Amino acid sequence: MTRYVIWRRLSTDLVWGDPYLSIPPAGTATYLYTDGAGAVTSGAQYVYGLAAQDCTPTNSTLVPSAQVNIP
Repeated sequence: MTRYVIWRRLSTDLVWGDPYLSIPPAGTATYLYTDGAGAVTSGAQYVYGLAAQDCTPTNSTLVPSAQVNIP
């Protein structure tokens, strides 16, 4: 694995679109990510997606998060 790729979409959207961020592997079993991209809207509901990406670059199966409510 070369990195992780992250997607974000509104919970009402049906299509993921292009990923908006990639991060290198941290080397630990527990990962924590805080969305600091500045594009989230207060009161909105989002779903995040995560996939591992190798050097070809092929993605693993995208794993969606539970719905995230932005206060």
